[in-house]
Amino acid sequence: QDVLVEGNETVVLDITAVTNGTENGTQQQTITIIDDDSQLVNVALSVNPSVIAEAAGVSTVTATLSAVSGQAVTVTLAASGTATGAGTDYTLASSTITIPAGQTTGTTTVTAVQDVLVEGNETVVLDITAVMNGTENGTQQQTITITDDDSNTPPTIGNQTFSIQEKSTNGTEVGTIVASDPDNDPLAFTINGGSGESTFAVEESTGKLTVKDNTQLDAATNASLKLTVKVSDGSSDASAEMTINITSKVLAIEEVVSQIFNVYPIPANRKLKVVLKDNVEVERIEFIDYSGKSIAPKHSKRKDNTLTLDVSNLYSGIYILNLVTEKGRSKARVIIE
Repeated sequence: QDVLVEGNETVVLDITAVTNGTENGTQQQTITIIDDDSQLVNVALSVNPSVIAEAAGVSTVTATLSAVSGQAVTVTLAASGTATGAGTDYTLASSTITIPAGQTTGTTTVTAVQDVLVEGNETVVLDITAVMNGTENGTQQQTITITDDDSNTPPTIGNQTFSIQEKSTNGTEVGTIVASDPDNDPLAFTINGGSGESTFAVEESTGKLTVKDNTQLDAATNASLKLTVKVSDGSSDASAEMTINITSKVLAIEEVVSQIFNVYPIPANRKLKVVLKDNVEVERIEFIDYSGKSIAPKHSKRKDNTLTLDVSNLYSGIYILNLVTEKGRSKARVIIE
């Protein structure tokens, strides 16, 4: 009696020699031993350890028979889960486990592959898909978890300022938003709010700003528009405010009795020149901001019919130049950078 799964076996007896006689022809007899052990062995699957490090951690996958078999048993495995095999996230040494005759166990291994991607923990799920010379013991499934050891540094983006002429056509490029990522991950840009959200569009992969709807590009009503822009590296994100200043395409002059022939440059930085039509006496020069506050230029001087105004004391924005002369009042809209 034994516990081996061998199938029925035979004992064949032959006469090899006779003393003081002869064999009557060929004498051969067969005795069959009926195997009383189960004809099929069950296979169970296990892993050790079930959690491995991303840095070349190894888990041993073991197939175990319910009894010793006189035949080799082959177990075929299939791998699934959130991790990618074939050397990307892990390597499965073999998709089959062979248990030699007379033994009860066989093994293969799962080895993790190190990378620099921030992926979170991932799983390798192993199932038995076929057993040769045996049967699967119910449903055998094992999960190996690969622990991620990478970390992510968020991208960086700062507040930025752009300028565009009023009534620029749709599709006009405003500029490119600057952002960076310490891990050199690819970045994605999106607009998440602001007064200019419906006016501008951003190219997701490059950060290029363009005009989407130019109906709000009117310097008389909007000196500037704001955008909240978010940049993401896939794991973390950061946001900043973009200011788009709207500049006058053509200087608009509002007059009561116009004594202004020309005003330049537009926009002005530190100096603004006003050319008068006639040799009139100037009584007062002031700039009116959008809150209604009156501000005098820092300094002014006149040569012939040209006034040179020092506007270095004015903040950037749109102002109404109010010029009072002996012949009345003249106004012009100007932009100070």
